[in-house]
Amino acid sequence: MSIKEEFLLLLEKDKEFRYAVLGLLGLDEIIKRMDQYHQTQIKILERLENLERIQTKLAEEHVSFREALAKLSEGQARLEAAMARLSESQARLEERQARLEERQIKLEERQARLEERQIKLEERQARLEERQIKLEERQARLEEAQARLEAAMARLSESQARLEERQARLEEEQLRLREDFNKMLARIERLEEIQLRMDARLTRMEATLDKLTLDIEEEARSVVRWRLREMGYEVDVGPLMLPDGEINIYGVSDGVCVIGEVSVRAGVKLVDEVVRKAAFLERKYPEKVRPKKILLIYTSWIPFEAIEEAKEKGVWVLKATGDITPPPKLTS
Repeated sequence: MSIKEEFLLLLEKDKEFRYAVLGLLGLDEIIKRMDQYHQTQIKILERLENLERIQTKLAEEHVSFREALAKLSEGQARLEAAMARLSESQARLEERQARLEERQIKLEERQARLEERQIKLEERQARLEERQIKLEERQARLEEAQARLEAAMARLSESQARLEERQARLEEEQLRLREDFNKMLARIERLEEIQLRMDARLTRMEATLDKLTLDIEEEARSVVRWRLREMGYEVDVGPLMLPDGEINIYGVSDGVCVIGEVSVRAGVKLVDEVVRKAAFLERKYPEKVRPKKILLIYTSWIPFEAIEEAKEKGVWVLKATGDITPPPKLTS
């Protein structure tokens, strides 16, 4: 018996072997067709068994046996043709399975992308849930704030009522203040008239004071020249006008420099001013200073503390009737 015959025989008689072969092929269609083929084969086998029995009974009838054998050969040829068709069908099924596998791979890739997208959607949903929680918390805070605002509005309403009452009182007070203001305005007008009269009086007084100041400055220069002449110094004194200051009494002669100020009423500040102007002149205009300096103040009145300050700083204070502080002793 050939391998093919053994294989066919096993397919016919051994069901497990037949399903194992079909399982290796991995195709349902082939299994179904093999089942059909098996049923057909069973029928064929039944016919073969009948033929065998007939062959046994009719062994002598060789011609009939050869005819039956020829039929079997034809059946085998048809079976081989069917097997060839099954092989072709199996090839087509394998191609289809390959396409299915490719499609399966694409489906798996698509599923992977869908899973990735699902993960992203889940993450986005988680973020949305967190945002929703925050929004709920914010809404709760807003509700609390709204409650506080409503309470504040109630307090504001009460406050507004009190303010309206206060405004009414203020309006009454404003009326009284307006009356007082009108009275005050009339009083101010009277004061302005008085001020105008006082301004005119002050203007006359300022003119008199200016004249008095000019007179005392002239008097001071005359008295100072006379006193210096008595001391043995012939110095012509007068005002010194500088770009950054003025000195009422200034004069130089040989090695002597006279620096002084004139004022109807003198004080400690004027003593300090004379000392300061002398230092300023020596620092900025050294050409106008001599080795021997006489600092003086000519005044009609000076308080005691200013006199003491002048003595301490060596400032000669004098007036028309005589010296208030002694003149400086200049060494040659």
